[in-house]
Amino acid sequence: MLIDAERSGNCSVGRKIITMQDVLAIIPATRQTLYRWMESEGFPRPIKLGKFLIGFREAEVMAWISSRPRLPVGNDDLDDRR
Repeated sequence: MLIDAERSGNCSVGRKIITMQDVLAIIPATRQTLYRWMESEGFPRPIKLGKFLIGFREAEVMAWISSRPRLPVGNDDLDDRR
């Protein structure tokens, strides 16, 4: 569920807030892994949206993903493990 922060007033105009469920759909990880990454890997901190709801700034999550090292496609080192 994307939340338009411009309408909800949660942050500056034009920013999108995404829920934990949205983040987990983008990043193949568990909730526990995301919380561990918040402590050790610089994953963006959540924003409290309600008593039982947190969200993340979409731009921060996407920037964090872009900053992560990528494994090259067709890496021959992986093929040697057979």
